[in-house]
Amino acid sequence: MKSYRVAKNIPVPEPRGRRKLYEFPELEIGESFLVTSKSEVYAARKRMKSKGQEIVSRRMGDDSWRIWRAN
Repeated sequence: MKSYRVAKNIPVPEPRGRRKLYEFPELEIGESFLVTSKSEVYAARKRMKSKGQEIVSRRMGDDSWRIWRAN
């Protein structure tokens, strides 16, 4: 049978969590920001939805989208 050594007073490390690929700004209703890829639009929509917020996005040119907070 395998035996284990018991230790006391060893602090639990802080959780590392998952690294965020995109750091989006906190928005008030009506505020917006510009992104340069469709994948950023999808990521922002997912992140905002998880917070109970909605966004509206529009293509602004060949390679940029503007994202507004809607609620």
